[in-house]
Amino acid sequence: QKVVCGICGRSYYLIGAANPYWQCSGRFDLVKPCTNVLLHDETLSEMWRIIMTKLTTHADDVLLPLIGQLEKIGENSANTADSARLNEIRMQKMTLRKMCAEGLIAYSEVLNAETGLNAEYAAISEKMRRRSESSTTLIGEINTLYKAVLHDQGLKTDILKAVRITYDTACFELVGGIHFTVNVPKRDKRIFSVQEPIKVIRSLALCGKCGGRISRRKVEGIYLWKCQNRRCQWWKIKHTDEEMLAHAADVYAKVRCNPRLIRLRCPATEYRPTKQVIEMQESLEKLITSDSDTHMLIKAAVDLAVEKYNCIEFNSNIRQTEKIVDAFENSSGLSEFIAKTVKHIYITPDRVRVKFINGKTVKSERSTNHE
Repeated sequence: QKVVCGICGRSYYLIGAANPYWQCSGRFDLVKPCTNVLLHDETLSEMWRIIMTKLTTHADDVLLPLIGQLEKIGENSANTADSARLNEIRMQKMTLRKMCAEGLIAYSEVLNAETGLNAEYAAISEKMRRRSESSTTLIGEINTLYKAVLHDQGLKTDILKAVRITYDTACFELVGGIHFTVNVPKRDKRIFSVQEPIKVIRSLALCGKCGGRISRRKVEGIYLWKCQNRRCQWWKIKHTDEEMLAHAADVYAKVRCNPRLIRLRCPATEYRPTKQVIEMQESLEKLITSDSDTHMLIKAAVDLAVEKYNCIEFNSNIRQTEKIVDAFENSSGLSEFIAKTVKHIYITPDRVRVKFINGKTVKSERSTNHE
């Protein structure tokens, strides 16, 4: 109920069983059908997972400073021009009373003047009360968000207000008025059906010298693999099906015995503040000390937090590594494992180099039985 169409404003609903996807409820409207895109549930869940990973890892860089800035804004709002005007009204009323006591003005004139001053005083007080309540509520929501991302509580969808999908972007609205706009990633369209290992290897095989495609042709009753580029230095080098299967099985056994071969040592996220973030932070600190409008300050603080979030780089290869590890446990055989985890297989004269989807490369053992 939180996924909304950014084009027509109607709700998205989830359909499908084997491969569920989100679809706008106005897609089949007979009068004016909505043209917004379909979004696979796997893609939407992955986008939300990345957002929570970034916030969880860098909550002290994004959310904690925001809480401190909002508290300063709330404290300084009590010393604004409105507070000065309230003090001025009190002084005017005291002056009127004193003049009346000295007989300089009539009591009726004092009552008439105080009526207008009291109305102005009540209006300003109500305005300050609402502003204080709004600031307190916002600080409470940001604190709730900060505590939620620090504790492992599933998907934490209670801190999510809405997701607005607009073609190739999705805007995630969190509590506290924070909006994160994310580009919808392209979905992996490879079909992970169980095929013969040879067919899977052939679809991924490339020449290790020139990067060209590898052909598999039957010569005198034997299938041979060779580079299609006649200008390549390795054009005359050939491999048999048995050699290709042996190399692929060798890499599979290597990685299974030593999973560190495909592990990445880099962090999943990295926070790199830009020059714009530093300038926005300095400008906000100056505005907080001045008599600026509270709503403008709050908006500037939230915008700064969003800009800090945009400076967090997520290494998608970490997720790809998790998919490789998961494939070890759930793949039914060599062909399915290769189809799920391998990006390219580079053929060399005496071995193969298998490049996995996370960028890591593993070589098979050298073979002496090659032409």
